[in-house]
Amino acid sequence: MQLIWVSGATSKVQKFNITPRGLMKIGFAIATFFVLCGIGIHFIGFKMALQVRPDLARAMGGVVTFEELDALDAAYKEELERLQTQLSKSIEKISELKTLKDRFADLATPAPVKSKLAENASGARGGPFKPFTLKIDPNKSIDKNFNETVVSSKELNLILTKFKSDWSQQYDWLNQLPIGIPVASQFGSMSSNYGMRIDPFTKNLAHHSGIDFQASPGTGQSFH
Repeated sequence: MQLIWVSGATSKVQKFNITPRGLMKIGFAIATFFVLCGIGIHFIGFKMALQVRPDLARAMGGVVTFEELDALDAAYKEELERLQTQLSKSIEKISELKTLKDRFADLATPAPVKSKLAENASGARGGPFKPFTLKIDPNKSIDKNFNETVVSSKELNLILTKFKSDWSQQYDWLNQLPIGIPVASQFGSMSSNYGMRIDPFTKNLAHHSGIDFQASPGTGQSFH
């Protein structure tokens, strides 16, 4: 395309050749100009905002001061300490439940069985005791302390899973032992124990080789 322009009193003819390549150059130059203007306005406006409203400029630009970083770090440490405190309390409750369970199991286990178990376990030796240390290390960053707390939580979960399996096996084992009252009696007591006693007929001291329970005639026997 050719553009002819006649100007002035002398009627001078000016000719301009308009080509696609020329239009692309003009468009690129205009776009570059506007981009540079936008960049300049952005930085000038950001500089003015820092002088007038520093807090607003930081929020818009994603800038965080050292004071804000310290405040965030302190808040995260407080939440982590709270989580560690709850985990420590849970560990204490679990230890109390385990101790109570062991006491009940000891009461329910007959003396001959306990002595046999003690003989089998006489040569057993455990490893070193490694308690949980749920405490923030001031020499480490908050993310490392958090990762260590997560690892401790996973280890605690594994211990609880093992407890559940061991306790279930112990319950099944105790459930097979004859630890219950062999006679379902409404009186709920023995009339005569094993060993030396006063004979109810002769009124003399005599050895009783059995155990007597109070029950109505025809009461069945139970061995669990």
